[in-house]
Amino acid sequence: LWICLPTVSYGEPDAYYGAVPLSSPIRIEAGGTKGVCVFTDSWRGVVLRAKLGSRFEAGETTDEDEHIRLGAGLLPVNDGGFEDGMFKEVYSEQCGDAFVGAIEYELE
Repeated sequence: LWICLPTVSYGEPDAYYGAVPLSSPIRIEAGGTKGVCVFTDSWRGVVLRAKLGSRFEAGETTDEDEHIRLGAGLLPVNDGGFEDGMFKEVYSEQCGDAFVGAIEYELE
């Protein structure tokens, strides 16, 4: 799948995020967890959210409502398995990274 998402700059007050179409929904059972990573062809295209004046710890709750909780996670280690060096530019063993954007979901 190749799509071009709009560019959103750091601190942009009226950010617009493009949709990432999925071939099928990501299903998560009640009480379950699921990790998701959106790859790009450039480390400058990695979509991460920073915590102003601090950092996210892996597993820290970044957003939640009565049905869903989002937590910060660690990026994959680039152990040479990726052709480009994308994660070498942004990887940290200590800092968690958070999702940025909007999530649409429905309960079954």
